[in-house]
Amino acid sequence: MRKLPNLLGPAILLGLMCATYAIVLRLCLAQTDGHFAYGLDDPYIHLAIAKNLAFHGVWGVTPYASTSASSSPLWTCFLAIVIRIFGNYDIWPLIFGIAASVASTLVVYFRFLKSGFNTWFAVVGAAAVFAIGPFHLLPFIGMEHCLQILLDLIFVFWLLDTMARKHEARDLLIATTFTTLICACRYEDAFLVVVPVLTCLWQRDWRLAGALTVGPVLAIGGFALYSHFSGMPSIPNSILIKGNTPKSSLGNYLHFLSLRTFYTLFARSPVSDLFLLNVFAGLALRTRGLRESTSSLQVCIWTVVVATMLHAGLASIGIFYRYEAYLVVLLFTCLLMALKAVLSYRGATEGVHVSSRNWVIAIGAVCIGQVLLSRMFWFYQWNFSLIICINAVAVIALFAKDRGPTTQGRLRRVLVGSYIPLALFLIGQARASFAMEEIPAASRDIYLQQVQMSRFLARYYPSGRLAANDIGAVTYFTHVHLLDLFGLASNNIMRLKLTHNFSTATLGREFDAFKPDLVIAYPRWYQGAESFPKSMIPVATWTIPAVTTAAFSSVIFYAPSPSEATKLRSELVEFQPSLPSRVGVEFLN
Repeated sequence: MRKLPNLLGPAILLGLMCATYAIVLRLCLAQTDGHFAYGLDDPYIHLAIAKNLAFHGVWGVTPYASTSASSSPLWTCFLAIVIRIFGNYDIWPLIFGIAASVASTLVVYFRFLKSGFNTWFAVVGAAAVFAIGPFHLLPFIGMEHCLQILLDLIFVFWLLDTMARKHEARDLLIATTFTTLICACRYEDAFLVVVPVLTCLWQRDWRLAGALTVGPVLAIGGFALYSHFSGMPSIPNSILIKGNTPKSSLGNYLHFLSLRTFYTLFARSPVSDLFLLNVFAGLALRTRGLRESTSSLQVCIWTVVVATMLHAGLASIGIFYRYEAYLVVLLFTCLLMALKAVLSYRGATEGVHVSSRNWVIAIGAVCIGQVLLSRMFWFYQWNFSLIICINAVAVIALFAKDRGPTTQGRLRRVLVGSYIPLALFLIGQARASFAMEEIPAASRDIYLQQVQMSRFLARYYPSGRLAANDIGAVTYFTHVHLLDLFGLASNNIMRLKLTHNFSTATLGREFDAFKPDLVIAYPRWYQGAESFPKSMIPVATWTIPAVTTAAFSSVIFYAPSPSEATKLRSELVEFQPSLPSRVGVEFLN
């Protein structure tokens, strides 16, 4: 009977998660006429590559050429194996995203139990992690981020155990395996290896430092070699286009990175609040008597904090919370364990001695953060409550320092145990509610725009020559030859954009070489010096309601010649009755 609460906890969490997913799925299907569609076009890129890898042995969005449009080799290979064995179904990313999200939540729950949480606090903490992820959104965008978070949690929890004991020989293989998997899932996970490697070097544990370093080399370097021999760039096109790779001198580049890190963390990102809370938690744990007992937790906290800073400068933030999701989950989880360590500490007396310097630093850091975040108050009202809560904890704890250790210890536990959980609740509530509001509308956008485009192509141009800027659904559901106007799957276009030579003239030469049967694109992306050549004839516009995830509400169909324009117009007229009523059609010529 004593094990009943431990069994009841997972049962409650599973019931909560299943009910949440059922509600979100129903909301999405209500927006898509009962046909499931992901909230982004990107998962269809992974599916297209996986399909062609499984059936044609080609790493590309089409079976005709290798294209490095994915920065997640592990996720794409996993989908390819599943498609090869069980069949080509677009529902696979949703299934495995839900499975990984459920597994992550349960892993957090059992880790909280291991850290000394009672069953009900562990349930609440794991449910909060589920909401703040937000795990109820991520599976419905169909990307690799759910798997990434699961692998990262396992890695950080292994790190927490490893840094608290003497290292064993088997740790070397485990370290290499974990770091290989996390970096093969998302290149950004290499940021999580920085602090553990530096810590091992500081402790002169050369073998473990080397084992941790081998993983990123195997994952990133191995895929670079495969890409080279397959005729692709060593670095995926998506990273070259979307990432912040060096494009100037080292000095200018470092200056750019420092400014971008500052802007990302302290001017617009939901990561900033948790980053600030973890800095505060790290300072709070620098108390006498707690240092030795929480040294491994310190390493984990600063592992994620440093990764947050590197990610802010070098990678993307936002777009359905997906890019920073692994940081938010890790920060939130580590912070809850840090607060548990602070609140449950018992030294020789009831109190915990804290130096004045540490509290002054804490107050200074929080106040600076408050100034930096002040510009956000009109947009994220919960930030104000969060910063006030942290200031209250810091100031009153400093005041209590001279009132005796017992008074200080009690005040500290009351304040930390009330204000900071309230602040965490405000963050979680904001992220969870925004996610719930946005994902059904996002699914609607993709269904009405990208999925309908792929239906049209599958009917009239199943193996035609298409130029487009959204390449996921149109390549997964068809067998078109593709010119990617964004550059993810067309190296020439990518080079033109990276060298700032993308123009009407250079684009015209690409069109002449490719000879497209039609072009489907957002007109607002191609204006002025980067507009389409005059040889491209606009035929019709498809317009959907106000967009959430699509770049723009309207796309235009272009034809390369008057005869092709007449043909395209008749096909669009014939196809129009099968379009959902919410797609407006306007013929231009």
